[in-house]
Amino acid sequence: DALAPLKGKLRPKKIDRLAQALSLVFGVEVLAVLKDIWGLDGQETQSVAQWAASALVRAALEEDAAAKLKAVKPA
Repeated sequence: DALAPLKGKLRPKKIDRLAQALSLVFGVEVLAVLKDIWGLDGQETQSVAQWAASALVRAALEEDAAAKLKAVKPA
């Protein structure tokens, strides 16, 4: 499982949400848009998909860390 390294860092619901978001990046339709509309070749398409996936993983980790800090701080 590609998200296995995040187990223990993210709650299961957050991992599921991240997996769902990542499926938007790696769907066939997305690849068609990048190739047909944007004119990217295979390597460029892969690069954009990897960048987007990295951005989603960073966002998930940052969001979870912020939520944990908020839960710890007294009101």
